[in-house]
Amino acid sequence: MAQHSIVTLKHHPDARVALMWLPHSGGSAAYFQELSNALPDSIECLAAEYPGRGRRFREPLCSDLAALIRDIAAAYASLPKNRPVIMFGHSLGALVGFELCRYLGSIGPALRPKLLVVSACEPPHIERSRPLLHKLPDDELVDTLIGMSGETFVSELAKDLMLINLKVIRSDLTLGETHRFSPLPTLGGDLAVYGGTRDNVVRHSTLAQWKDLSSGSLKLRDFEGGHFYMQDLSDEFVVQLSHDVLSAVEELTSEQPLLREP
Repeated sequence: MAQHSIVTLKHHPDARVALMWLPHSGGSAAYFQELSNALPDSIECLAAEYPGRGRRFREPLCSDLAALIRDIAAAYASLPKNRPVIMFGHSLGALVGFELCRYLGSIGPALRPKLLVVSACEPPHIERSRPLLHKLPDDELVDTLIGMSGETFVSELAKDLMLINLKVIRSDLTLGETHRFSPLPTLGGDLAVYGGTRDNVVRHSTLAQWKDLSSGSLKLRDFEGGHFYMQDLSDEFVVQLSHDVLSAVEELTSEQPLLREP
C-alpha cells in the first residue's frame, strides 16, 4: 500500500462525516482542494491519489482497475472509524467508486461506505457511446479531449500542459476503457447520480440507468454546465452536495448495507 493513496484535503475535529473524492482521468487529489474548501466544516474531505501523479508522481502508472481498487482499499481500511464515509467519484472516478464499494463490501460490513455519489459517468453495464480513445495518436487524442471539454477556446499553454500530462491521461483512459463489467455482486443502498446538462461526453439519458445496478433509491441531480460542471463552484452544487452528504448520515444507519451479496 502506498503511503499517500488517500490524502486529507480538509480536516475538522468536529466533522460529522468524511467525503472521499475519486478523480477523473488525468486528475489528482489536488483538483478537489477548492471544492473541499467550499464545503461546510461538518464535512471532512479526503481524496484518493492514483499512482503516477501528485504525491505519488514517482510511482509507475496503473492501467489495471482491479489493481487500483486493491491499492485504494488497503489505504481505506486503515482510515479512522470515528465517522461515516461517503464517496464521490467523477467520470472515471465514478467507475472506480462503484467497483471500490463492491470490493470493500466483499471484505467486510465495517468497511462499507454509507453512500456513493457518481458524477458525469455513464453506467458501466450499457453499451459504450464513443470510440476507444486510449489508442489514438497523441495529436488526435489531444484534439479529441479538447473537443470533449466543451471549451470554445483553448490556449496553446493549455494544449502544452495536456501534452505533458498525456501519458497519465492515456493510462487512465486505458484503465477505464478496458474494464469489463460484471453484474455481481449487486450494489445495494442508495445512489446519487450527478450530471451536467451540457455534458458532451456523457449521454444524459443514460444516467437514470444507474438504477439497474443498485437495489436502493436513485437520486438524479442536474447541474448547469458541461462534463466538469462542478469546477465553477456554483452555490447550487455546493448546497446540493452538502445536503446529500449530511442527509445520508442522518438517514442511513450502520446496519443498512451498501453491498448485497448475490
